[in-house]
Amino acid sequence: MTNSQLILLTPSQFTKKTGTWLIIDDQPAHYNNTLEIDPFSTHGLVEYLGQQLSTSKDPSLQRKAALELAAIGAAAVNTLVDALHQKCKTCQIMAAYALRKIGEPAVKPLLEILDTCPPTVRQKLMWILYSIGGDVVIEALIAHLSDTDRKVRRYAAWGLGHLKNPQAIPALVAALNDPYNKMRFDSGMALVKIGGKAVEALLDALYNGKSRTRSQAAAILAWLQDETAMDALTEALYDKDPQVRAQAALALGWIGHPRGVAPLMNALYDNEPEVRMQAAVALGWIGDARAIDGLVGLIDDESYWVPYSAADALSHLGDIRAIAPLIKVSHLYNPRVREATQSALRKLGYSMN
Repeated sequence: MTNSQLILLTPSQFTKKTGTWLIIDDQPAHYNNTLEIDPFSTHGLVEYLGQQLSTSKDPSLQRKAALELAAIGAAAVNTLVDALHQKCKTCQIMAAYALRKIGEPAVKPLLEILDTCPPTVRQKLMWILYSIGGDVVIEALIAHLSDTDRKVRRYAAWGLGHLKNPQAIPALVAALNDPYNKMRFDSGMALVKIGGKAVEALLDALYNGKSRTRSQAAAILAWLQDETAMDALTEALYDKDPQVRAQAALALGWIGHPRGVAPLMNALYDNEPEVRMQAAVALGWIGDARAIDGLVGLIDDESYWVPYSAADALSHLGDIRAIAPLIKVSHLYNPRVREATQSALRKLGYSMN
């Protein structure tokens, strides 16, 4: 370390008598002491910068201190970890970014404290570790899918999705049953990022998982749009849980294969309105005219959203046989249904004027 590097850390002066740099406190509201550091001592410089990062009220000074600590590297990791524990959010954020800039040398020290630090610190460590750690941190992220803090669980799921390592698939599938809905969604999106390698595990979950897991598995298979899931999703249209049936209908619509039309037409007669609605939407996406009679049968359904979805689906089929039934219900009292039927008629070339 050179004297020129230290001169940047003003206000400071070199004392010939002691041969040390004297860091003068010119902001007494920010600091309460004066430090003497050896100009050739990394430890002394880290101590000073750590104090500046943790106690300064000036964000620009905190940022400068964090960048200086990042440039020092591994020797600054513990000081930056201490800064993560401060109440000041700016300090925490700057410390996190500095640790991320240090990169690989910070991974092992951070893993060593991961299980013992407070939840708010673990949240930040999740982001740092998956940003710099690569496959080395996979096991730690997997373990924290079960963390007591739900934000930590979410960040662990994000990290596993970012890293796309198939090793995480079983744990992410298990997390689809998490009690926190956002965690279930984040775990699902991580599986989507991993991609086709997750399909087999998702199919197993669709057959054998708990209700919540089966529903989530069907939703993820919709995102993946993998045709190998067609048979399992068709069977799921008869699941005892209506939410699973609705998600299966949605997935078949997203996949868009004509083989899904017949089972979806059967689902139009499901006893649950949500399933009928999703089946109608799915048939509209597929756009196969075989569905016209079943969809026409739903446009006067007593449920609020079912006729709306049926009318919209008919507009996508482009079959003029839908015009007469749509005219019949185009003046219903329900404004949303009326709007949907009139819009469908316009798309089919029929003028309401």
